[in-house]
Amino acid sequence: MEQSQLEIAIPYKSWAARLGLFFFLLTAPVWLLIAVAAGLFLIPVVVISPSVQGISTFLFMLGLLVSCLMATIACSDDKIFLSKSGIALPLFMAPFLGFRRSRAWSELKSVSLSNVSLEKKKVKGRLTLSFYSGPTANLNLASMPKDQLEKFLLGVDVWAPHCLKNEHFSDLQTNLSIESGSSSGAALPSYTQLWEEELRRRFFPTAFVPLEAGAKLRDGALVVVRQLAFGGLSAIYLAQDHNRSLVVLKESVIPLNAEEAAKQKATELFAREATILSSLQHERISRVLDFFVENNRQYLVLEQIRGQDTRQVIIERGKQNQKMVLSWALQIAEILSFLHGQEPPIIHRDVTPDNLVLSGGNKIFLIDFGASNEFLGTATGTLVGKQAFISPEQFRGKACPQSDIYAFGASLYYYLTGEDPEPLSTLYLPDDVDVSSQLRSFITKCTAYKLEDRYPSIQEVISDLHGMFAMGLRA
Repeated sequence: MEQSQLEIAIPYKSWAARLGLFFFLLTAPVWLLIAVAAGLFLIPVVVISPSVQGISTFLFMLGLLVSCLMATIACSDDKIFLSKSGIALPLFMAPFLGFRRSRAWSELKSVSLSNVSLEKKKVKGRLTLSFYSGPTANLNLASMPKDQLEKFLLGVDVWAPHCLKNEHFSDLQTNLSIESGSSSGAALPSYTQLWEEELRRRFFPTAFVPLEAGAKLRDGALVVVRQLAFGGLSAIYLAQDHNRSLVVLKESVIPLNAEEAAKQKATELFAREATILSSLQHERISRVLDFFVENNRQYLVLEQIRGQDTRQVIIERGKQNQKMVLSWALQIAEILSFLHGQEPPIIHRDVTPDNLVLSGGNKIFLIDFGASNEFLGTATGTLVGKQAFISPEQFRGKACPQSDIYAFGASLYYYLTGEDPEPLSTLYLPDDVDVSSQLRSFITKCTAYKLEDRYPSIQEVISDLHGMFAMGLRA
């Protein structure tokens, strides 16, 4: 099957459309009879002795007939179509969408759900599609069959990964996936073709193809619910363990063409660091629950932290003020102090807004310990860490605890400006950012290009943060 032919049709049974269709079908004999009778009477009159009144009446009756026919057709259109090219909403919604019912995925800005409640036979709530231009589309979740709603969410997830999705979106998708898996024995069994087509399109050039929803590991003790992220030779999944608890599963692959010595060294490093990480106990760090190797792939099983990563927070709420950023900074620094205080020190290597989650009010949690494992870089030469937040020495493969301080300072820069920092450079806040001179100097020192100009330890970072708090800079 060609990927251009891949299309999903979702039934959308709107009560408004149903009532409209019922009304027009019920009154069809009346307006058809009137229109036809008037046409038979008026046509000879217009032809034989044309007059303004006669022509106007004829055109009015013709318009009535066409309008009623079009309204009937619009109300009978009860499908939402999803494909690689975009989404097409039912015809009756066109007047509320500026008569643009078909939109490309690139035009979709965000998807949000509200007032969601999961019932036995249907899901209640509202789903709002916001576009970069034009009116928003509001859908009633109860108008879609429960199993088809799952397919709709999956289609949006696959074809519009760039758009913002609020936490209710992933929560509903997870609940529907688990429910369908428990009733049929495997998660998302009817959508395998969609995944195969899309994964083939995305990942065919590489040797690494991520696991599909429903894949089982550890003799069925772990079941993949859905993919959360993918990049390079690794992937992150939401999975369900044997206790039916949700966990995060990190998967990494060592290329088959890697040298045998590199493979062995990578396996040793993975086991060593995974053992260390699994022993960590900190209330603000996602715990490593388990680790294993299966089918030449290495896995970490991590505790799921429910919340929103701070990058999404900034995208949705905008840049933050000094008070909020200082509050976050102290929490992050204290987490890093715990890691750097281990023997030997644990370097996270990926302290970025994507890996810092806001949960439970204003509490910051650190997740995604995959980057702290050196096995992937050892085997492949792949650089670990996101470019805009990576320190110069880590870029050269010489990470140290001060590398986490650089990423920490770069993250604060992002929170205050709403923009990714310039990679591999000392950072200076723009003049239009309303913060104290002390905080400006603090971020510059955290991100100094040379190690000798940067904070030597996270303890000194915390000391200066407390100093700023004591000066009342949090207000």
